[in-house]
Parts: sequence; structure tokens; C-alpha cells
Amino acid sequence: MKILIIIILPVIYTYKARKRIKKSQNKVKENWNKIDELLKVRNDIIPELIDVTKKYINRDDILNSISNARKDLLISRDYQEKMENSNKLTSELGYLFSITEDYVNLKENGNFIDIQNKIHDTEDQISKSKKRYNISVTDYKKKTNGFPSKIIAYVFKFKPAIVFEEAKKIEPQKPEIEEVEVLEL
Repeated sequence: MKILIIIILPVIYTYKARKRIKKSQNKVKENWNKIDELLKVRNDIIPELIDVTKKYINRDDILNSISNARKDLLISRDYQEKMENSNKLTSELGYLFSITEDYVNLKENGNFIDIQNKIHDTEDQISKSKKRYNISVTDYKKKTNGFPSKIIAYVFKFKPAIVFEEAKKIEPQKPEIEEVEVLEL
């Protein structure tokens, strides 16, 4: 009887631990999928933003960098790359919105305001989803890093999850002012 208990208890513990880890891993995937959906929504809005903005400002460098960041995000292959490209796009959009303050006609355009509001709402939802995702990753890491759960995670090949870091804000670049020689008349 004792031998049976010695064999059954570890099997039951392993089964329950694996089930807890799998549930936590599924929560991470579910939260990632929510972020991924929101990133697609934001990506679908960006071409409209570029079209409207292009009519009012003559800053191809900024619009091209947003287009390129969007393309990079669309072709991202894994979580890490997608996270980095998403943060880059968020920063580029922040920079665009900061310089549009100087363009009164653009700021008063109803279409631009609607698009800007959609993007801000989507960014807020992405930010909240990132926080939920990071909480689920932290929970997953706790479940896979303790002993003997770490061994169980290794045996059943549970992969580590990555925390989503927030985007760094890009400050508008200040133009360099050249010194000009003043001539006296």
C-alpha cells in the first residue's frame, strides 16, 4: 500500500501542476491574441491617417517612417519582434500627433479628429491589454519557475513568455540653427 501511495502521489501532483501551468499558458496566449487583434485594428486605421495628414503637412520623412513602422509590424515573425515594432509605431504616431499641433487646418479637420480619436482609443485598449498580458506572463513565470514545477515545465516543454515593454516616447527633433552673420548697413 505504501508503495502505491509513493507512486500515485507524484503522478497526481505532476498532473495537477501540468494542468495549472497549461491553464496559465493559455491565459498568456489569450491575452496576446487580444493585443494582436488591437494591433491589426490600429494598422487598418493608419493608411487613412496618412492620407488625411499628407494633404496638410509636408513631412514625408515622418509619414514614411510611420508607413515603414507599420510594414515592419505587419511582417513581424514572433512575439519579440512584434512587440518591438509595435512600440516603434506607437512612438512614431506620438511624434506625428505632437507636431500636428502646429497645423491648425489639420487639427480642425473633422476626418483627422475622428481618425486621431480612433487611434487614441485603440492605443488605450492596447495599453490595457499589455498590462493584462504582462500580469498573465508574471503569473505564468511564477508557476513555471518554482521547484518542482520548473522540472515539470521542462519535461512538458512549456516555453517561456516575454513581458511586453512600454514604448519609449520620441521627442520632436529640434532643428539645428545655423549662426548667421549680421551685416551692418
